Amino acid sequence: MSTVLHKIETHTKPGALVQLVTGREKSFIFKLSPGDVYQTHFGEIQHDKLIGMIWGNRVKSHLCKMFVLLRPALDDLIRAIPRKTQIMYPKDIGYILVTMGIGPGTKVIEAGSG
Repeated sequence: MSTVLHKIETHTKPGALVQLVTGREKSFIFKLSPGDVYQTHFGEIQHDKLIGMIWGNRVKSHLCKMFVLLRPALDDLIRAIPRKTQIMYPKDIGYILVTMGIGPGTKVIEAGSG
C-alpha cells in the first residue's frame, strides 16, 4: 500500500489567490500577477513583493498599513462573490400567492434579509 502525500505550498506563487487582512477592519482577495499593484484605501501593495512570501507573514502598504498575508478559505471566497438583490415585485408576489394557495387565515413566513 502506497501513501501519497500532497505537498502543501508554504510560499505564494504567481496566479495564487491571496487574502490580505487588516485586523477586523477589512479583507481583500485577489490573484497574484507579476508586475501588478493592488490598490486599496489603506495604500498600494506590489504583487512582486508578495510573490514568494510565506503564508501568514505581515506586509506593509506604501501608507504603512499592516496586512497579514493569508491563503483564502472557502468561506472567504464564497463571501467575496458578488450577489444581486432579489426584489419581489407585486406580480411575483401575486403568482406565489396563487400558486401556493395562500388565502385569508394562512400564515406566511418570509425569510428575506434585506
